Amino acid sequence: MTTLPVDEDALEPTDAITRFDCAMGEYGLTLTHTLFSYERVYGLGQTLGGLNKRGKVYRLYATDDPVHTPDKECLYGCHPFLIVEGTETFGVFLDYPAEITIDVGFTHDDLLMIRIANRDIDIYVFDGQGINIKDIVREFLTLTGSPYVPPKWAFGYHQSRWSYPDEKSVTELGKMFRQKGFPCDAIYMDIDYMDNYKVFTISEERFVDFERFVALMKRDGFRLVPIIDPAVKVERGYGVCKEGMDNGHFCRSTDGDLFVAAVWPGFAYLPDFHNRNTRRWWGGLHKRFIKAGIEGFWNDMNEPSIFYTPQAVNKLYDTVQY
Repeated sequence: MTTLPVDEDALEPTDAITRFDCAMGEYGLTLTHTLFSYERVYGLGQTLGGLNKRGKVYRLYATDDPVHTPDKECLYGCHPFLIVEGTETFGVFLDYPAEITIDVGFTHDDLLMIRIANRDIDIYVFDGQGINIKDIVREFLTLTGSPYVPPKWAFGYHQSRWSYPDEKSVTELGKMFRQKGFPCDAIYMDIDYMDNYKVFTISEERFVDFERFVALMKRDGFRLVPIIDPAVKVERGYGVCKEGMDNGHFCRSTDGDLFVAAVWPGFAYLPDFHNRNTRRWWGGLHKRFIKAGIEGFWNDMNEPSIFYTPQAVNKLYDTVQY
């Protein structure tokens, strides 16, 4: 594995990245690699299209897009890791948090073109004599860390939709699956299980005895998977909000004020997951559900996805001329 930190002076190809030609242009840094007709390109995680990624443009810019049509260039997740399989197989990982556009033989069928808006990026190239796909994936996981082995039930069919509003609707859904003999191991609960969409709360009106409900569903072979949204409602008396404010767990704007965005519960704060203490605090908030028998969680809106900010709305009003 070789690496290339790209900075002000590293604008030319180096021995560390001989698989690509590098150039700075109007749209930032462009990496170009010539593809032979028999070569296949794999990776890029949760993207639309086939296993071989050739013939499409992929935009790594996470967005909360509800319409998943075949022509979409980006979805919820960003996975800037790909493998070119051919006579000389190699992999590349782009350690970069912002937008990346990857043209895999779409504009020119013999070119892989990667465009990055900013040159502040670390590029990891996995290559070597006789290296294969398994070797590349092994090296990639050595770099990033290995995933845990999921429990057996996680490999079954999971039922999810927006939304099942109460305990009765979930229970009836489970009965229908069993009556029809359709295998199902998990049912996902969207934001309606919460109290006014406040994360880490449970509506006592719609789920009167949550722990008993979880146990009964598990008895019938269903694990319940509640959604967790990383947007904490701005509200006095809401424990999660108070804890986050008192301990500096929320993101701030460049002026130092708490960053406020509109999400499902209304105006909300966003946890600063770059802060190790915030990550520990957030993880600890799951204990209530684990104690109730929950064995899996659905992390949603973690692009991070927001509807708007008050500042953006005010700017729009100022821009519109009447």
